[in-house]
Amino acid sequence: MNQLENEVSTDPAGSEQSTAWCIAMSGVYRCLLLVLVLQCVGVAGRYYWSPNEMESDVYGLLYFDWSWSEEVAQRIDDVGTLGCCVAAFFVALTARLSLCPGEAKSGALLPWVSRFVFRASLAWILLWMFLLALIFMIRGDAFSELALGEHAVRYGLPMALLVFSIPRIRFIGLWVLRFAVAATFMVHGYKAIQFYGPFTDLILLSDAKWLGSSVDQSAAERGLLVIGVIDVVAGVLLLVTRWRAIAVYMACWGVVTALSRMTAFGFNAWPESLIRVANGGVPLALVLSPLIFTASKSLMYNRTFSADLASSDLDD
Repeated sequence: MNQLENEVSTDPAGSEQSTAWCIAMSGVYRCLLLVLVLQCVGVAGRYYWSPNEMESDVYGLLYFDWSWSEEVAQRIDDVGTLGCCVAAFFVALTARLSLCPGEAKSGALLPWVSRFVFRASLAWILLWMFLLALIFMIRGDAFSELALGEHAVRYGLPMALLVFSIPRIRFIGLWVLRFAVAATFMVHGYKAIQFYGPFTDLILLSDAKWLGSSVDQSAAERGLLVIGVIDVVAGVLLLVTRWRAIAVYMACWGVVTALSRMTAFGFNAWPESLIRVANGGVPLALVLSPLIFTASKSLMYNRTFSADLASSDLDD
């Protein structure tokens, strides 16, 4: 804490809180940015770089459901998909000056340009991820009515980073992440409790490929029931408690579920794993945050930030 206090105390009064926030959130920002880049690579990789090429639901809606020309539907899909990768690159490139503007010289032009590019790129990713979830819900499938909740962590990630770039409301970004993670886990938990077929297949195929323990469908469904109850409870507890262990569990289990696509279907399913990297990556960012599980309420709501941060036990 002495190093943090010394760094904060040397700042001008106007940038003291911003610098303290950036110091406390640096690990969170790095984690979220890495997860965002991997997620966007997964979105593009599903069609462009995987042997199992698959157009998005945007293409399916435009071409199959609305009878648009295949060329137009494909162009729109290409722009959205590749746009995510390009936008993720610019987000990573401009993140430092956009999330921690206090590090730039006062009045410099570069921070203004950087923030514009950062926010525009995040807005593009947010829009495309939200559209994918919305159109999946519209097209209909088993439990498709829950798609906005199930995919919440995917579009909640760029939304939170966008909010973090606006100093006056940046504390809301932490709540965006918490609600997004909780929604995703609770929907996944509900689907597991309902013995969602693809979840059962993941268990059976992974077991057949790697363990060979001959797990049958009834055993897999019993496991899903336990997993589902735990996920729903974890989602609720993330919102109503400050137990870091909940976020640790979610981070670990989120990584396992993302990797299960490759353990079940082979390495060629890597885009499916990367698309779901936020399932574990965003909870990991919450674990790294000192502002949720140990800080006072005034810190969470961005009041008397430096004093509260200096007095919080960040090593809890």
